[in-house]
Amino acid sequence: MTDTTTTIWSPTSCWLLLEELSGTRSEGATERQLDLARRRIATCSAEEIVDHVRIRTVVERFAIRSDRESHDNSLRAAEARRPSLAAMRGQLTRTGSSADHFLATDLSANPGYDLHGYLRTGVDYQSFLAEHGLVHSRDGAFWMWSGPEGGAAWGEAEYAPVGVIAADLALSSSARERAAGLAAIARMQAAYTS
Repeated sequence: MTDTTTTIWSPTSCWLLLEELSGTRSEGATERQLDLARRRIATCSAEEIVDHVRIRTVVERFAIRSDRESHDNSLRAAEARRPSLAAMRGQLTRTGSSADHFLATDLSANPGYDLHGYLRTGVDYQSFLAEHGLVHSRDGAFWMWSGPEGGAAWGEAEYAPVGVIAADLALSSSARERAAGLAAIARMQAAYTS
């Protein structure tokens, strides 16, 4: 029996589970925390894992200010008008559909036409928004995820650990992306427990 219906997982437990699933080690984790993460990986379904780990992060959507005014929020349009897109990518640790190629999904990704990421260590949130002219937007093409304790724990990594990428993809409103994220988590669980 799992603890999925009665226990709310802490954000720390969620991050630890996803890092363990990714094959990365979280420094400072106790043996008890690792045992709990391992048990959850072995006993929970991919859907249960995603339902629980969604609490670990908050997603905000943004558009470039001029895009918002013209109602054209695609990155393709933004890229044509804004030379800082490469700089923006350089300040984010990419995740979700911006990194799904690591998951061997069958999604036909449009690399560069949306951007999902965690701010890298040392990047100031307000400065990042101001530098790139970003404003909150319900339909914006830029998705910023809050990482562990408000910032990404992966330093200068270009991409998040694969377990995090899969979990973030599984939180998508797109049925195809959600299914691909869940399938990737299930594959990682099977490999982990075998």
